[in-house]
Amino acid sequence: HAEYTFTGVANSTYNVIFLWRNDGSTGTNPAGAIDNISIEGIACAEAYDLTVSDISVNEATISWAQDGSVSSWNVKYKKVGAEEWTEETVSNPTITLSSLDYNTSYQIFVETICGEEENPASDTITFTTLNIPVSVPYEQTFESEEDILEFVIKTYGSNAWVIGSATATTEGGKSMYISNDNGVTNAYTSNNTNSYAVLTVEFGDMEEYHLLFDCKVKGDVEDGYVYDYLSVYVAPETEELPTNTSDPSFSSAFVPVLYKKHSATDWTKVDVVLPNVQNSTKNIIFHWRNDSYEAVQPPAAIDNISIIGTTCQNPSNLAIGEVTTTTADISWSQEGDGISS
Repeated sequence: HAEYTFTGVANSTYNVIFLWRNDGSTGTNPAGAIDNISIEGIACAEAYDLTVSDISVNEATISWAQDGSVSSWNVKYKKVGAEEWTEETVSNPTITLSSLDYNTSYQIFVETICGEEENPASDTITFTTLNIPVSVPYEQTFESEEDILEFVIKTYGSNAWVIGSATATTEGGKSMYISNDNGVTNAYTSNNTNSYAVLTVEFGDMEEYHLLFDCKVKGDVEDGYVYDYLSVYVAPETEELPTNTSDPSFSSAFVPVLYKKHSATDWTKVDVVLPNVQNSTKNIIFHWRNDSYEAVQPPAAIDNISIIGTTCQNPSNLAIGEVTTTTADISWSQEGDGISS
């Protein structure tokens, strides 16, 4: 017995098509057969097309579609992993949930109120509230266990960002690093993995912002192709991360400021400019990627993060003009409040 619910078809005419498909190879009988078809209308059906919008640190707006003349719904939601559902009754197919916890995943579904009949339920969806942004100037040395709360860690695979003492720039110190054993070691397994450590930052109106940190990362590199690496991106805080374990495809909203760093077994200092972040809230994403081939240790480790703003930008477009035996003409571009060089 098979059953299917059609939604969004009220007051319209549709074809219902039963498709049989076979290829040109050997077939296995019997072929398809259908009997006892029935189509029934339901006066009080479940809601559908649940969507979440306007997600903030502590709010989210839920909307849905509904066929028929239904005028009230029970909205039920809870934190992922919790047992008790919170319930609210509404008379419009939308609701804004407030007083939510930041950086927290919630489950939600909608029941259509049908009077004396059983209330049919929609599919359950999940959403996550935004993290509280940090301000600039920002310093992070990972010496406190609470430091990890400033980061949203999302991992698809077996190797994840952790904060621990397996490696650090100072003896006995801590850092944030990739681990396959919950932080005991700074090591990874050759299973396809994408792990993201996301820091949400509120920027002001300085001329230029710099991201500085120490890092080390080896990874697998063969014949010039980089298989395992560390990248850093800047993106709007509402932009969704890829959720696959294979090589990820980022939207154009993700701007790489460090791309596929590898082959640095000693701690190395990184200083990059964060583009177009003035007067906005952005995510800074530390991305570790490894494939399923050889694991060349160690994976990525990061320490001593700082974000600073400056009103005096670095010169750019340095160019050498006419050169003689005793003179040379040199020119450059300068944005911001640079007075002399």
